[in-house]
Amino acid sequence: MVELNGELSNQDNPAKLAHAAAVRVQLTAKKSPTSVPPRSLPSRSASLRSHLAVTARDRPLQAREIPGAVELLLGESVSWSSVTGTLAANARGANASFQRVCRWRYRVA
Repeated sequence: MVELNGELSNQDNPAKLAHAAAVRVQLTAKKSPTSVPPRSLPSRSASLRSHLAVTARDRPLQAREIPGAVELLLGESVSWSSVTGTLAANARGANASFQRVCRWRYRVA
């Protein structure tokens, strides 16, 4: 949506108002530029889920320990939100991969 800042503010002059209306029609008639489709990135959730399972296999881990352990396995940084999102998404339901032991502590289900 295009903003018409100041174009319609001077309504006491009919010529300016007519011009503003014509500009508005031209702007709204223009097609928006074709957007570039979003780049499809490979899904890391399956990889992250499997690395989380390996990390928490031996004992329940605190959530704050998990990113560092996963980073050692993956060899690259992992964001906190990715870890917590994966844990939250896979700790519920019948097919849960993880079990929440207590607050901020998870183990493999």
